[in-house]
Amino acid sequence: MLAIFNPPVKRYRVEEPNNTTAFSIYFIFENFSIMDLATCPNLVSLFFDRAEARGEHPFLWAKVGGKYRPQTWREVAVQITELARGLLALGLKKGDRVVLVAENRPKWLIADLAIMAAGGVTVPAYTTNTV
Repeated sequence: MLAIFNPPVKRYRVEEPNNTTAFSIYFIFENFSIMDLATCPNLVSLFFDRAEARGEHPFLWAKVGGKYRPQTWREVAVQITELARGLLALGLKKGDRVVLVAENRPKWLIADLAIMAAGGVTVPAYTTNTV
């Protein structure tokens, strides 16, 4: 499985035993844990696994009052969970498509993961798109 990701420390490529062109990527994080992305079922699970492990470490940064302020992994996980529950309460069903129109900001990622966590499919649209 190929993943494009900029980990905090290093990225390693490990060739499969049969020496084919297929490979797995393992990431080594600051706490030296190793994650094999081939065993992760989806992005939502990957996020919540990392949020549980990283807890109060900074995850997303946003400018508030002229200064960049962090949101922790745990805070973002709570926001994703609350938004996903809200989408389900509004009647979102598995496989429903949800258009996400927003500027590039932390709330875009939160909304995207919440849509997927609720079983929806994110349909991204850029604010600069014209008809």
